[in-house]
Amino acid sequence: MIEIKNLTKYYGETVGCKDIKFNVKQGDRVGFIGPNGSGKTTLIRLLTGLLVPTDGSAKVMGKSLSDKDFHKVFKDFSYLSNIPIKMNQFYVKNVISYFRKLKNSSVEYVDYLIKYFEVETEKKIHELSYGNTKKISIVVALMNQPRLLILDEPTSGLDPIMQNRFFSELKRLCDKGMTVFFSSHILSEIEDFCKRIILIREGSIVLDTSLCKLKQRTHKIVNVKNHDSIINLNGLSLVEEQLGKDIYHFNGEMKELLECFLKRQIIDFTIEDVSLSNMVEMYYESEAI
Repeated sequence: MIEIKNLTKYYGETVGCKDIKFNVKQGDRVGFIGPNGSGKTTLIRLLTGLLVPTDGSAKVMGKSLSDKDFHKVFKDFSYLSNIPIKMNQFYVKNVISYFRKLKNSSVEYVDYLIKYFEVETEKKIHELSYGNTKKISIVVALMNQPRLLILDEPTSGLDPIMQNRFFSELKRLCDKGMTVFFSSHILSEIEDFCKRIILIREGSIVLDTSLCKLKQRTHKIVNVKNHDSIINLNGLSLVEEQLGKDIYHFNGEMKELLECFLKRQIIDFTIEDVSLSNMVEMYYESEAI
């Protein structure tokens, strides 16, 4: 669905992104994360044809970014921007009707989305709150039931009920084969929805792995109770000493950790998963997951 080879974008002498390489297959749910200014928006704008690359190449649904017919991919491809629709003087119903005809979308499905997200169709765009305007963008993005959906901070402005409905509908469409490339600062959303993460920093990809593999191998929190000496094991780092308990971060194979504990006859311990948010934070601190 997405093929990227050495994709690079410069703004003058400033790097937007550099030598980006990765593929996204049909059915993937990819979380795209990174700090502000890391190159996320640049890459997304390249993939949607809003920017022209300085170097490298990319294909979206088989079409090269440089193809004169690239716009044809939008029949089956949608982009949900973090900026809501700004057609302020138009009635919501007219905006939705315009995009429905443009995308040749099912009337029944569009009506379903309007009811599901409780969209106020009889008002003008400028009369709506940020969250209600965002719901219009969601309806427009989903109305053609795209094969590929790129999301950029899709839930900003939505209340918790609408956030849950949004992800429920996404999962339903993914069950039918939709591919999602999802950029967000809300890492709990990435962790709950995505199966793979790509982390960008200073314009370069620094991590690309499945969440399952990351959780299997990457950091755990290990609490060891009533032990009178520091445990030395490659990948095990003491981070805090409390009364009767030492807290470690562990980055390695669980088999090695358990064998170490058995040799030391440590019985009273717990091992916990670290959240994606904590893993990313530790990545920035240590530069090595």
